[in-house]
Amino acid sequence: MIAAKGGLDKLQGIEPAGEESVNGRTAVKYRYARTSETKTSAGEVKTDAFVYVDKDTGLPLRAELFSEASGNVQGVKGAKIVAEMRNITTNVEPTLFEVPTGFNKVSEQQVRAQVDAITNTIAAVLRTLNVSSRAQAVVAVNPLHSASWDWRTRRDEIRSKR
Repeated sequence: MIAAKGGLDKLQGIEPAGEESVNGRTAVKYRYARTSETKTSAGEVKTDAFVYVDKDTGLPLRAELFSEASGNVQGVKGAKIVAEMRNITTNVEPTLFEVPTGFNKVSEQQVRAQVDAITNTIAAVLRTLNVSSRAQAVVAVNPLHSASWDWRTRRDEIRSKR
């Protein structure tokens, strides 16, 4: 059974709740329940969630979330959310996975090397831009780098204030 191997039943607070059919597929049903005191106008919020996992593929087929509050937020006391996968096809033509004519299969190592090269190039460009922007900031902030600033004039101004 793939669903058990997926580990949902090992997560804290999640418990198996039997098996059900979802759109003609046998699914293992899991339940998660929690009550939380929000310390807001919503008050105490009770939540029940169910996840239906396909026994054959391990895919989640359906998820249901029910939530109800003891208080309310702008007139809303609860919510129900349902998400469902349909028309699952596991019989796929092997030709869909063949490398097209004129193309080459690239190994994982080659892809990783290309990604690393691009990442390193981008990092070098960003470092260059960062150094350049710092240099411009120093020139703008530090009057010693300004051609129009004369240190002798400033020295004389300081001496005259003494």
